[in-house]
Amino acid sequence: MPGWTPGWRDIKNYSAAIVKTLQIRVLMDMMFCSFYSFHVTFLL
Repeated sequence: MPGWTPGWRDIKNYSAAIVKTLQIRVLMDMMFCSFYSFHVTFLL
């Protein structure tokens, strides 16, 4: 079925972009949390 191939490729690219965005978001959250906890401990 040749009609299914482009759609499947689009779905794979779309999910890959979503995963990349989630990884960046989680990385930013982890950096913010570590910076925030370091800031709190430094102030205390």
